[in-house]
Amino acid sequence: MDTMSPGTRSKLVNSTRMLLEEFGSFPETEVVREIEQVAQSLLKPARFDDYIPILAYRVARNRLRERIAEQALEQAA
Repeated sequence: MDTMSPGTRSKLVNSTRMLLEEFGSFPETEVVREIEQVAQSLLKPARFDDYIPILAYRVARNRLRERIAEQALEQAA
């Protein structure tokens, strides 16, 4: 699948907003880039795109949380 349906794109925008609220310490561009990259990688092999916003949100959220943990470890060292 090459493109997302408008409904899926709208849900992805909502997922992005939630991540921006949760990870306000990260630059907006970094959060947007993270979720877009995840969504694009999920979209390539997809036959349908309904699940992409949910999975993209979860994967991007986990990656951002990992970065926070890494930063905390670096600061503690």
